[in-house]
Amino acid sequence: MRKRLILLALGVALAFAVVFATGSLRTGEQERGRLPLHVPNDIECAESHRLAEEMGLTLQPGWIYLCPSGATDWDGGDHEGITCPYRDCPAGDGPYIAANPGRVENQSHLNAVVLHESVHMLRFTGALEGDPFDECSVDREAARRGANPAYLNYCPS
Repeated sequence: MRKRLILLALGVALAFAVVFATGSLRTGEQERGRLPLHVPNDIECAESHRLAEEMGLTLQPGWIYLCPSGATDWDGGDHEGITCPYRDCPAGDGPYIAANPGRVENQSHLNAVVLHESVHMLRFTGALEGDPFDECSVDREAARRGANPAYLNYCPS
């Protein structure tokens, strides 16, 4: 019994060491998307919004920035981020861009999501040329505006 307690204590100590060293403890459940990889806080969300604004991706009049927030589609599917250009959207009144806290790994990932969704928003409003439904070209524009390509998923490398 004592040996089990010592092993348990060592396991807990190791887990805390990993968390403090890396900032997160990734498990198989997290890798499969069932648990958050990283939950952005209000400061991180504000930082991503500030970066988008600095890169010329200004939130358009009447649009809402939801972060941290769920980013679900009409069928209830989870996404890293979502842009809803309509008045009636899955998360309530729109239009909005939303970043899903349960689907990002770190600040760079959150930045990429917010930049990507901001490009969609500007294309929907006509403030930026291009097809708002063309995910690959949205990724390319987000990368041009500073998004880390490692977190952009729609264009083959």
